[in-house]
Amino acid sequence: MDIDATPAAAMRLRVRLRSEGVTGMPGIRVRPGHGGGASMFELVIEDRAEPADRTTDARGIRFYLDPVTAERVGGATLDLEGDTFILRLAQ
Repeated sequence: MDIDATPAAAMRLRVRLRSEGVTGMPGIRVRPGHGGGASMFELVIEDRAEPADRTTDARGIRFYLDPVTAERVGGATLDLEGDTFILRLAQ
């Protein structure tokens, strides 16, 4: 279950992470967000995967997903709406 990223979202995320001191290939955990609906997810900087995680790389960004989240967001694309990162779920 892969996640892709638009070129603009990947570039903006790498720039933002570099400004926070993250070097190399950034690792981003995708996890369910708080207080939102079924399509609310958070992106959290992490430096390594957990043993059960599924890992996928897209445009220089590594995504870590636990098995349940991977099933929910498989085929999604990280995109931008204005200055906000969004995860467009596959139809």
